[in-house]
Amino acid sequence: MKNYLKLSAWLFLIPALMFSSCKDDDKSDGDPLLAPRNLVGLAGDGQVILNWDAPLSGEVKEYSVTWTPGNGSATVNGMAYTATGLTNDTEYTFSVKAVYASGSSDALTVKKTPKTEAINYTACTDVAAQAGYKAITLTWAVPEIVPKAELSGYTITVAPGEMEPIKVADPQAVSAVIDELANGTEYTVTIIADYKDGGMSAGVSVKATPTELISKVESDNVSKISFDKENAAIELYYTRPVDVEAIPVTFTLIEGATIDNESGAVSKTLNLKDPATVDVVMNDFTIPYQVTAVVDTLVKSLQASYDGTTVNGKVDQATRKILIDFGTTQIDKSAIEVTIDISENATLVNPSASPATMNLSSENAAIKLSDKYGNEVSYGVTCLGEEIPVVEGFNPKDITGKDIPADWVRLNRFNGKDISKNIAVYQISSIKDQVMDAYVVMWKDGANFSVLANPEGATFADYMTTYGASNQVLISGATNEWTAIHEGTTIIQGKQGSMFTKDAGSGKWHQNTGEFKDGVLVNVDAGSTPWDVTEGFAGGGFYLNPAADAGNGYHYTPGDATLASRCFFGCNRSEYPTLGESYATLAAFFICKAGGESKGIGQNDICELLIDVGITCGYPMCENDAIGLSINGKEVFSGAQKLYYTVGIN
Repeated sequence: MKNYLKLSAWLFLIPALMFSSCKDDDKSDGDPLLAPRNLVGLAGDGQVILNWDAPLSGEVKEYSVTWTPGNGSATVNGMAYTATGLTNDTEYTFSVKAVYASGSSDALTVKKTPKTEAINYTACTDVAAQAGYKAITLTWAVPEIVPKAELSGYTITVAPGEMEPIKVADPQAVSAVIDELANGTEYTVTIIADYKDGGMSAGVSVKATPTELISKVESDNVSKISFDKENAAIELYYTRPVDVEAIPVTFTLIEGATIDNESGAVSKTLNLKDPATVDVVMNDFTIPYQVTAVVDTLVKSLQASYDGTTVNGKVDQATRKILIDFGTTQIDKSAIEVTIDISENATLVNPSASPATMNLSSENAAIKLSDKYGNEVSYGVTCLGEEIPVVEGFNPKDITGKDIPADWVRLNRFNGKDISKNIAVYQISSIKDQVMDAYVVMWKDGANFSVLANPEGATFADYMTTYGASNQVLISGATNEWTAIHEGTTIIQGKQGSMFTKDAGSGKWHQNTGEFKDGVLVNVDAGSTPWDVTEGFAGGGFYLNPAADAGNGYHYTPGDATLASRCFFGCNRSEYPTLGESYATLAAFFICKAGGESKGIGQNDICELLIDVGITCGYPMCENDAIGLSINGKEVFSGAQKLYYTVGIN
């Protein structure tokens, strides 16, 4: 009958055996080359049995055993050796060294003298080790009966590690389970037969590597399978609906492991409404794996609003489709405000915040999120409703000859009101792949312009109150001591302490001081080094320079790598005006929110953007948040600081 014994690492400890040791020697630049431990010798009839323990650390390749007299030697893979053919009544000195890839340790030595009357204690036979989950099952056959000696039990040692020798007190035991081991580590397990008279046999060593009993877990439509091997826990993470009471799971087992007496790839349908336990058995040892399911629908609900009308979106989690239906309400699909309720494990990618204004006019409109594990998930969005009739307005290309980028969305209606034919309002959501919240307002000669006085310390809200809610576009902002107005066809007037003017004789630009003459468009730069241009206009350290022979083209202040909350004014002329003239047929205003996703977008990027749409001169209006933009009485951007100018466009 098979006897079975389970041994934990800290149980059945025995006192340290008699041993002698030498100083550990560090013969390498890395880890010290530690010597074996606890060398014990037992003299028999014409033989000496040697047993020892492995060093506490280091990867030992083998052991070197030598003895004198006779200059005997042996190379040993285990932790025991029996030297035979010795001469009785002769004292022998035995030495054992641990051999590493980089050298050998110091030696342990012991002296023993074989005797004719000594007993040769027999060792265990048929020793084998079977790896399991954090455990090794050791089996052996009881040694043959030795005359004059009675078997008392066994001593088991495990290396590597600092586990103490384990005492098995039952002489008829033929197996033991050693647990509390580390999966993936190869262990050498040695068993020694102990006898009542104090004798012992040579150790017999075997190797085994504990392993995970489950090598793979699979399930249909699962987003992520998390396998906590340390705690034998498996989590199935779904971002689509699933019947948690009937989830099919396939477990691929290592050789020798079974679930319900099945081996290999075992498929089970689990009820994971609550955590379930799957028992994996190997060598009479059972490991309970806990399996859980998490169903995480990332978009829980959605509301969409336009011009005071709000509807609830219908979210189809199975297909990840969202339907927004305004019915017969007239809407501008390019400016739908969405409020998204998402899972606590989800993060919005596009839009990056909620609520947010989205362009849902495209068939490919989508809300993008990242799930608990950083996987990107997309929900397609369909928006239904009556399209607002397009207001036929002027086309800036008719003046500039340049196309407006396809991803600029022209707003024909805002805040429930139409936008004038003489004004083009574009919404920009990205520049150079950087997500932004920006607007470009363009107007042509013939639009109705008004200029307000600058009340001391006035804020954007003050201008809103003064101007009222009937305006179509109101632009306000600081200009660093500039006065920016629009009167008829005069685009800009202002003053600047340091500026550049073009020398009529040499054609060079020179820095000088003084004030602008009324209506004069000149190049202004905060620096002091003259540069060659053929046309331009600047302020705050940059200029727009579209001329083909203009040297370095556009310029921006060195080190300005982030576009803060700024607005930019620009205009278009077909040819550079003579001194004293300032006629332009198109004006443009750019404004964007500060920081955030717009980091990395600098003034030069905005220069390129405005040049590409035909703006031939311009300058930054402010370098802080003292800016404001109102469209049809609704604030799009506003600043609380003192404002230096305001332009109303009716």
